[in-house]
This record gives sequence, C-alpha cells and structure tokens, in this order.
Amino acid sequence: MTLGKQAFIVTGCLVYCLSARANTVALNNTDPALSRDRTELAKTPPMGFTTWSRFMCRAQKQLAGEAQIAAVDGISPPLNEITGRPAYSFQHFMLAQAQAIKSAGLQKAGYEYINVDDCWMDQARDPNTGGLQGARSWVYGNWDPNAPQNQPGFEADLTNYAEFLHRMNFKAGLYSSSGYRTCQVYPGSADYERQDAEAYARWGIDFLKYDNCDYSSRDSRSLYQYWPASSVPKASSPYDKKTLFTTMAQALADATRGSSSKILFAESAPAAWGLNNAGLYETLAWTPGLGQVWRVAGDIRNYEIDKNTNLPVSPWVMDGGYAAGIYPSFESGLALARYTSPGNWNDIDQLLIGDNGLSNTEEESQMALWSILGSPLILSTDARKFAPEYLQWLAANPSQNVKWVEGDRTLSEHLTRSIAILTNPDVLAVDRDALGAPGYRVLQTKASGSDGIDVIARRLKDGALAVLVLNKGSAAQDSFSLPLSRLGFADALKQQCAISARDLWRGSDASLSGGTLSTGSLPGHGNKLYRISAACGGSIRPADSVGEIAPTPEITQCLTASRSAAGAGLALQPCQGSATQQWKFDSQAHRVSLAGTALCLSSTGSGTLQSCSATDSSQALDYYQNGALTTRLNSGKTPSPAAGSVCLDVNSSNYTAGGRVTFYACGGGNLVNGLSKTQPNQSWTLPLAAPLVAGVVQG
Repeated sequence: MTLGKQAFIVTGCLVYCLSARANTVALNNTDPALSRDRTELAKTPPMGFTTWSRFMCRAQKQLAGEAQIAAVDGISPPLNEITGRPAYSFQHFMLAQAQAIKSAGLQKAGYEYINVDDCWMDQARDPNTGGLQGARSWVYGNWDPNAPQNQPGFEADLTNYAEFLHRMNFKAGLYSSSGYRTCQVYPGSADYERQDAEAYARWGIDFLKYDNCDYSSRDSRSLYQYWPASSVPKASSPYDKKTLFTTMAQALADATRGSSSKILFAESAPAAWGLNNAGLYETLAWTPGLGQVWRVAGDIRNYEIDKNTNLPVSPWVMDGGYAAGIYPSFESGLALARYTSPGNWNDIDQLLIGDNGLSNTEEESQMALWSILGSPLILSTDARKFAPEYLQWLAANPSQNVKWVEGDRTLSEHLTRSIAILTNPDVLAVDRDALGAPGYRVLQTKASGSDGIDVIARRLKDGALAVLVLNKGSAAQDSFSLPLSRLGFADALKQQCAISARDLWRGSDASLSGGTLSTGSLPGHGNKLYRISAACGGSIRPADSVGEIAPTPEITQCLTASRSAAGAGLALQPCQGSATQQWKFDSQAHRVSLAGTALCLSSTGSGTLQSCSATDSSQALDYYQNGALTTRLNSGKTPSPAAGSVCLDVNSSNYTAGGRVTFYACGGGNLVNGLSKTQPNQSWTLPLAAPLVAGVVQG
C-alpha cells in the first residue's frame, strides 16, 4: 500500500498530532484488527522469541561456533555491518537467533515470532515521516549513540530486515511504549501513533509489544541528553492510559486497513497494577477490546550469578516487587485466568528455558505452568546455543562444555533437553488447545509458593482434562495420590466410565487404581502433566469444574464452609485442600455447590450454605469477568454487574485466616457507566469449564 507522508512542523510533532486524539478514542470496530470477535491473529497463544529478559539492551558478541546466516532465495541477509565499526550488529544478532530457532526445530514446533524489545529505535525520528527509525547503535537508552566502541544497531528502515524474516517463514515483532519515552529512554509513541503505525505497516511488522513507560516531570533532564532537542518532552503526558492505548490500536487498524496483513497488539497496560488495586480490573475492562495479548503482571526475573560458585542462581521463586520469579509470575496469571479465550490471552511474561539458570526439571515445570494457563510462549534465552553447530562446537571443546546447574549435567546435555521441553507436542497441544479455556487450581496442600503441592486443571476442546501436579518445594516429594473425584470425575466414576490418563512428559500411560491418580516421586520444583479423559458409551464425558474459590488479590486464602451442613457460614482460611474448600461451579444452572454434596452457596443470611434447590433464587449466581460472583444473572454479557446487585464480598478486605465472607452490594453501590464499580474484595477466582467472554467492553 502507498502511505502518504505527513508534513513536519516546528515543534517536532506532525500535523496529525493536533487533531488525532479527539477523533480516535471511539474505536471503529468494523476492522478485523479491532473487532471483539476477531481471533485470526491469535486463535491460539502466540509463540516465538524476544530479547528482553535474557539480554535487555546489553550488546552481545558473536558466539564461538555460531553459524553464518545463510542466504534465502538467493538474497543475502541484511546484517547492517558498518565499515570501521564492530561487524556484529543488533540486527545481525536478531537474525542469528532466528536461524538458530529454525535449525533447532523450534520454528517447526510453532515458534514463529522474532520480537525485539526496547532499544531497537533511534533517539532521533525519521526527518521525513516523523516515524521511528532503527537505532544507529546497540546501547542502553541514554548512552551516547555515537561512541566509537558501540556496536551498530539496526538499519534506519527495517523493510529489508522484516522481509528477510518473512523469507525465513518467521514473523517480525517490535516494541514501543505508550508515553513519550520507552522504559530505556528511547522515543515512545505518544503523539506519534499514526506515524509509527504507518512505519510498522510499511516495513511489514507483524507484532507490536506496547509498554507502559512514559515521560514524567520527575525524570532527570540528563536522561535525554542524546535526544535531538526538538524531541525532548516539555511536560508530562496529559493523556490517560486508555486514551494512549486506544489511539495506538486505532492507528494500527488504520495503517493496515484494506490489507490482509494485520499487526498483533500486545498491551502492557494492566501490568503496572497489583491484584489488590481496582485499577487493574478497570484496565482489564477495556484492554481486550484493543488487542489480542496483554501482560497481567510485572517483568519476570532472570538469573543471578552466585559469587562463590560462579553458577547461575535459579529464578524460580525470586520476588522483588515488580520483577518476580517463575512461580510468582504464574500465580498472577492464575488469579486472572478468567480473561483467557481464543484471541484473548493473558501474558505472564517470558519463557526462561535454555541458558537462564533453571534446571531442566524447573524448565519442564515452567513450560507446564504456562501451558496449563494458555499463556503465550515467548522464549527469552540465547537461542543461538540451540543450533546444531553450537552444540557440535561444545562437544569439540570440552573446556567450554562445563557443568550447568544440575550436578554433572553439561551445558550441551542441558540445552539438548531444553529443546525437547520446548518442542514436546503433547504439552504444546495443551497450551494451544482450541477451546481456549482458563486454567484453574483444583487444590493446594499448603498456602505457600515454596512448599506443598499444587493441582491445576484446564478443560480441553475434546472434553478431556489437562491436569498439572506441581511440587512447589525444593526437596523431592514422595508419590502424591489424588482421587479422581477431586478432579470432577465423580459422576463418571459412578457411571463406571473408562477413565484413562496420559503422562505428557513421559509419553506413557499414568497409574490409575481404585479411582485414584498416583504421580510417583516428584523432584524439587518438578511436575507431572496429564491428559485425563472419561469415555462413557463411546464418547468423552467432560469432568465437572471442581476446585478452589479464592479472592483474586490473595489466592492462597480459600472460600471455606464452616461445616458441610445447611446453614453453615463462610470465611477465608489458608488453602490446604480440605473438602470444605472444594467447590463445583455449574455455569449453565447458575449454581455453586460444595463438591460432593447437595449444598449450594446462597445469599441467604448474608452468605450461607443451603440445601440445593432449583427454585431458590438466593442460590442463582453468575460470574462476571471482573471476578464478581453475584445474584445478578449476566444475560447482557457485561464485564461487571448492573446496579442493584449483591456480590460475594470479603468483609473489610480482611484476607487473613478467619476473614468473614458475606454478600454485599456490588461495588458498594458505586457505578461506572451504569455498571457496578469493581472492588478487589469482591473479585474471585473460580474453576471454569469454558472461556468466560464479555460481549461488551466496559467504559
């Protein structure tokens, strides 16, 4: 398509900036890039590679044993080599990652996006179009781009780079931010959304990660010392996040209108909020209407080097505020799993499988955790080390083929196993299942992120149930046994259906005896991942959705009945897998019952158990995407209840043991556009058998 150039004005902003805001906040949903029912760009979670977690913006050297990048269709790779400067450019590095992903068999398994994160863009914008252009140098944001020791970055025009990735049968992804600067102090897209979107479309970009950093008056002016003076922000951004992200979504739709090539929009807008902040749920009310993927938590943390052993320290349980390890990142996704459906994916950040300090056992568990939630599988590791040429070089250089993090296992042995983990077809099938159902926690034996057993489940398209049993502790655990009735197969057992279980990591049948699943020994941070199905009369009978109900802000505290009897009260207690913490949610009957009983959750007496009755309106409950469990049935498919509803409520936001649970006015009676305002203490995580999709975007 032909893209018209915009006139440049003295301030450094284009003419478009003067009027675009008022015209683009109301979305035009007729374009497939924006329509709520568009799923073509992401029917299943996207898979690929990104630079951030493993490399950030640190310049890299060419690896010993790294293969030259081969020509494709007789066309040489655009390496961006600059005379008189080091030849290994940021652009060369990205193409080397792509070639290794291809040669190691990861592309064939579905890893198709090659995404570069922050620092790819120059401090100066294109003087003709006003759009972003490739960086001259490979450096952190506020460093001198002209320093003689710098390695080259990208070509200013990324057309050849994206085209070469396409010739390799990959898709090209880039990064920008919603404010005036990126997190590493490169130019963001605020006020330049249209120019940047047109550049992406012109170059052939397929994926845009859109971050949350922007200019504020607290920034030191020295951060911008290498920016052109005309581009340095003069004030803090006047726009709210919804306006900023909406404007970019519209710009992407406009830039690709009439073209079959669309740009997947991966939004980081929800990531800055905590689970106990209403802003998270307010942001998630509009985020799915703009893109296909959104970050639901902070950055995943990578390894550190132990000063004594010089070996990587596993990032499994690292927790440092915005940056968290493997398991804390997973829990953020689990708490918000209800936002998952085809074309709508919670992103819990990057896979650290490869040379990131995880043992192969921990790598298996990260892959299983991400897959059971249907999270995007975006790898951030040095994929060049997966290439056959590099593994051969290691074999020929034993002094470099050192012990890794697992005792006597060498780096080449570790990497070979990493490749097998990333390409396991049965595990990938769980992540990419066409139903797109949320994962949910069946039970946890201890309310801890570093001890006990978690059991997580996910309904699959054919009616089977994927079940993950995870050892959260660092020490090995003896065999864990789980009655199949706890997984929702109670009726199938009564009907004497044939129940089978497949161990997806081992590719063999699992042990089922007497209606019980036995895992065998579980190593520290290890898992077993199963596909379990019940065949009744020649067809699969899906399991009931049975599991924990927990407040979204604190999912280690479970909704607990005081006893298994009519009139029992409700409270929070630390999750530990007891029968009084196991709930069955029937979305069609609009009932929540205590699993294995004829007792239903009722709004009677501000929240009690009562004998289940189809005619008792106090037991008619529905579940909304903001997490509200309420007496207001969701006939309109809105993301939060309408006025006059009562919601399951953690009294006074007391999430400690014994915290009282009642039914109380949704949103405290406060409304946003006619719908109840979300309160975190009225947001719950439930076991779901199918995607929960709101048809109308709030606000």
